[in-house]
Amino acid sequence: MKYLQDFGYVSPGELNNNRGSEGGFDPINDAIKKFQVFTHLPVTGKLDVTTKKKMAKKRCGMQDVEMITNRGGTSQFKWDKSLIKYSIHNFSPDLSSSRQRDAVRRAFQTWSAVIPIRFEETSGTADINIIFASGSHGDPWPFDGRGGVLAHATMPKDGKLHFDESENWALGPEDANKIETSRYTDLYPVTVHEIGHTLGLPHSKVEDSIMAPFYQETVENGVYIMPRLKSDDIRAIQAIYGSGRGEETNFGSRNGGRNGGSNSDNWDWPFSPRESSSNKGREDRFLDKIFSKWLG
Repeated sequence: MKYLQDFGYVSPGELNNNRGSEGGFDPINDAIKKFQVFTHLPVTGKLDVTTKKKMAKKRCGMQDVEMITNRGGTSQFKWDKSLIKYSIHNFSPDLSSSRQRDAVRRAFQTWSAVIPIRFEETSGTADINIIFASGSHGDPWPFDGRGGVLAHATMPKDGKLHFDESENWALGPEDANKIETSRYTDLYPVTVHEIGHTLGLPHSKVEDSIMAPFYQETVENGVYIMPRLKSDDIRAIQAIYGSGRGEETNFGSRNGGRNGGSNSDNWDWPFSPRESSSNKGREDRFLDKIFSKWLG
């Protein structure tokens, strides 16, 4: 099955061996079980309705299984510099270039808040090159059209970050109504996720982490919930690069403070997604402050 091959759950060699019932081993059954374990589904080894629904979800194009072995340990992929330069070669026509540029910058800041690395946009030679493309676009991983794979990226030090232009892209609270319809995809969490790969992170089995392979909706009951790094994401990236910028206690707040601005940009980061109704008023006021700065 192509899905299981694409995301590392079974190799073409295993399928070609076609041992099946003769050896008591069914490679497809085994691959489905691996997928079900990774995605916290009931392990049946069968392509049941629940499994099919999970496979139909929008997601990152990077493999899951091949990358699991490095999760939580020292990655063999890392940058050996403290300043990483990125270049945005083109933009989606779905959004203004200024909004996209700002979202990318803030997505990089999300990571620089927890590791001793700075990021800088450049029009010259870059370490990480960002493009929007559709279908076949010069690498071994053609995009599949709307839905399915949203984006993919390569590990250090290859520096590719590609978004599928076939998607309907939206961005942040200004587009909350669009995002909630599920016909649009929020560019921001996808960007944060793919940057994680360019820094050396594999996919996470923790379902609500930024580095989980499946797209997570950012609008709930009409309210935009700002994506945030979870403790799993922070532990994994700091295992590669160290902390160096102060202990992160609340998504970007250093040393227990609330302001997590990076370098010249003193930008307040939001609280975690709503965990209790008692925080609703405080969080909404905080988010209003954030987005008034972001959206102008």
